[in-house]
Amino acid sequence: MSSWRDDIKVHPAADLFPMMTDAELDELAKDIAKNGLQHPIVYLGNELLDGRNRVAAIARIPDEKRRAELIERLYTKDFEITNFVDPVAYVVSANIHRRHLTAEQKREVIAALVKANPAQSDRAIAKTAKVDHKTVAAVRAKAEAGGEIPHLINRTDTKGRQQPAKKTARKPRGATKSGYRGNKNGSQHDPVTEISNLVKAAFAEMKPDEQERLLSTLGDFVREIIDERRYAGLDPKTAARRKGTRERVRRSRQKKRSGGKRDNKHPPPVDL
Repeated sequence: MSSWRDDIKVHPAADLFPMMTDAELDELAKDIAKNGLQHPIVYLGNELLDGRNRVAAIARIPDEKRRAELIERLYTKDFEITNFVDPVAYVVSANIHRRHLTAEQKREVIAALVKANPAQSDRAIAKTAKVDHKTVAAVRAKAEAGGEIPHLINRTDTKGRQQPAKKTARKPRGATKSGYRGNKNGSQHDPVTEISNLVKAAFAEMKPDEQERLLSTLGDFVREIIDERRYAGLDPKTAARRKGTRERVRRSRQKKRSGGKRDNKHPPPVDL
């Protein structure tokens, strides 16, 4: 059975968003059969850039006469041709508010934008995708770690200016060498806050089991750092003896919390 894709060439950027389900396409077909197309199909050159679902819905209209009329209009009236747009940015801007996307689908859209133009700043991409720039930063960090995009020194901001990818905080007048730059309200901003924001953004996008694993890993990491600082400067035997005592106390507390049963799923909170 032939498909509308056999007759119309689709631009790769158009497939950035998932197609509607069969049920959704059937509903759209009914609406178009009754009211016609409300928005024209957009082509970039000779490739369809925006309107896959509308074309697919027209192909589903059971009334052959009405379907033929609408198909004819696709080639004569209900279309626009453009040659001067960023295809990925256009598709995202046109579709981001039309579709109900899952968190995973939104991350895929953001990742596609980052890969299409790594030189764009997080805020510029966030403006296009209608998301928070911290979410873009988390997606970018993952792509950089996986070698999918390069680490860039400079990026292009929302106004088209070249800016350092990572800005260094300038010291306010009268600040000490070790001091961090303060905000207008007197609060301080330091690298810990930046890392915390990235972790929070990534945490919000995780599945529940992934969140549990991250919390457990962070807890283990914090305990290791605390132990290293607590026993620094002690001879190995004394340090080992104190660590053993501390571990026994920790297990005893864990046993009490779990009612005498060992609880491996939820590790005890970090004792600071």
